[in-house]
Amino acid sequence: YGQGVTRKSPEFAEILEKTLKKCLGSYKKAKIWCTIQSKGVETRFLVVPDAPRKHLPKTVFWAFKKEAAIGDEPLVFDFDVLGSRETKGRKELEILACSAPVSDLEDIKSVFKLAGRPLTGITVTSFAFQNLFRTGYSGEGSRHIGTLFIGTDWSRIDIFSEGNLILSRDIKTGTRSMDEVLL
Repeated sequence: YGQGVTRKSPEFAEILEKTLKKCLGSYKKAKIWCTIQSKGVETRFLVVPDAPRKHLPKTVFWAFKKEAAIGDEPLVFDFDVLGSRETKGRKELEILACSAPVSDLEDIKSVFKLAGRPLTGITVTSFAFQNLFRTGYSGEGSRHIGTLFIGTDWSRIDIFSEGNLILSRDIKTGTRSMDEVLL
């Protein structure tokens, strides 16, 4: 698409609609997932005390809030129990927790809706990789994997162990700053 066209431009929805039609044809029941930029997504590996099932979401949320820099903006919050361990006779849970701004999710959902193809789900690349590693679709590989995304203005490193995402962090450098250093 041309310069000046952004995700919020009406032209973008038209381009998306044409592209999806070209890929999917007349198949209207396709379940479409989309990845969003992980830049605004906060992920944390946490260890929390074992809690009754009904109290676990609040326990994880408060542990997450203590570690992550989240403000008052409305967020979608989710977590995954990776496993459990015992420390000094206490059972603890290993958790991967994440939050994403609701506004980012609503923006991308609206673009697909305008294109006539509502989304089934939204994820970030880190979680898509995690699903590949967990299911074995990624082929034979190491038990421990690192990925590095280098973008224009920022980059991201993800570390996986036994198929689980255990670290995901933004790096405040990208190709633009690397170009400046090289010049």
